[in-house]
Amino acid sequence: MLRSVGLFGALITFISGCKLPDEPVLLTDASLGADDPRMESPSPAIDDRLPDNTWSDGDETDGASMEDASDEEDAGEQGEQVMVDAGADATYETAADAGPDQPFDGAPPDDAKRCDETSIRPMIAAGEYHTCALLNTGGVRCWGEDANGQLGDAMMNLRPQPADQDLPLGVAVQAVAAGGGETCVLTSAGGVRCWGDNFWGSLGFDSNQVDLSSPPTMDVVTGAQAIAVGLYHACVLTVAGGVRCWGYNGDGELGDGTTIVSRSIPPITDVSLGIRVKAISAGIYHTCALTIEGGVRCWGYNYYGQLGDGSLDDRFSPPTTDVAIDSPVKAIAAGGLHTCALTEAGGVRCWGANQDGQLGMTTPVQSSAPTTDVPIDAPIKAIAAGGASTCAVTVTGGVRCWGYNGNGELGGGTVGPSRSAPGQDIAIDGPVQSIAMGDSHACALTSDGRIQCWGANGSGQLGDGTSASVRPSPAPVKGLDTLCRSGE
Repeated sequence: MLRSVGLFGALITFISGCKLPDEPVLLTDASLGADDPRMESPSPAIDDRLPDNTWSDGDETDGASMEDASDEEDAGEQGEQVMVDAGADATYETAADAGPDQPFDGAPPDDAKRCDETSIRPMIAAGEYHTCALLNTGGVRCWGEDANGQLGDAMMNLRPQPADQDLPLGVAVQAVAAGGGETCVLTSAGGVRCWGDNFWGSLGFDSNQVDLSSPPTMDVVTGAQAIAVGLYHACVLTVAGGVRCWGYNGDGELGDGTTIVSRSIPPITDVSLGIRVKAISAGIYHTCALTIEGGVRCWGYNYYGQLGDGSLDDRFSPPTTDVAIDSPVKAIAAGGLHTCALTEAGGVRCWGANQDGQLGMTTPVQSSAPTTDVPIDAPIKAIAAGGASTCAVTVTGGVRCWGYNGNGELGGGTVGPSRSAPGQDIAIDGPVQSIAMGDSHACALTSDGRIQCWGANGSGQLGDGTSASVRPSPAPVKGLDTLCRSGE
């Protein structure tokens, strides 16, 4: 039986029940059957992203420079790749509040309010081709691709910048998560509501293949404290420390011990972990949990070793032992085909696919077990994993990225080559508090609530008011000066 599987930034086709080849078979979209519903969302093959397979293990400046964006924009009129950059004409506000441990002088935007003065903490969520933001007022705004209704505005049209008004949720929200073609929110009361693509049941209600272009009015889960969304599946962390997942399950990412293709109704029992969990993260086809003791356990697709258990075997249930990391972990990030952990000591360890250097190793060799710390000369406070790249936020608010750079997702002002070692801090105005990564784009949230994004932008996911194909340097989101509001 031929099974076609789509993923963030890549498509892999293989024969179920047969032995896989020694090397992954990487094919283009044309290899998928014409009736495969995922053909409706274009996704480049891994080997199409950087044709010359360029590789760099240092802080290179090769690639397309952004010194003169006007020439690239002119080229775009003839159908070539368009790149734009904030450049000297960009204007930025200056951060006023970098947090108690990292002071920063300046004046905030007029409507800004200290983010720590409200109970709701602002955040950003990056999906495959769309982005969402949670304001400190509990409102949500989304932009980018909307083919499946994932923006929640009932328009189903690409939106290159946020709307002027929050989504009509009817409830305050404490967290937002974005996946392949769906978006989910966690309400302040612990309920979960999802909208967008529902072909695999990832919205959590019993009506497969019925997409929602507006937020529903009823919760599909209650008693949740966190939510994570992969390409076609979603998981919640309950207030009791359990994990429950629904949606696509062809590789065991739901952790229920089966490979039932999909499960559209959230289960009423937790996956079998045997220990309480304090954080969860969903990759394209795998799921990871961070236990209360600082251990990491992952399940689902494992052909590239992204589960970190030393094997390449898929797991349909969570393992009973932790990933072998010799330090307690305080954060996890599941990416396209790799996973990273932030240790209590401030180091970053990664495992899984490494064809583009996303593990931070000096050679492009995949690893089914955690590597040593990625060589970053500063302690790290937050991490994010994208389709084939990784970013980290230092304790001083800087951002460093490594891995695939074919869309400028490393933020250094160039497109290509891939880079296996973190470079210097990228040029972001103001100290960064957190970061989110989609398939091929990234967004940083500064300490005063401003968002700056970079990378792929063909669907308007950077929110800069355009749908120019790439922007390799951070630029502010248009029409959303800050997520810290004094009230509206």
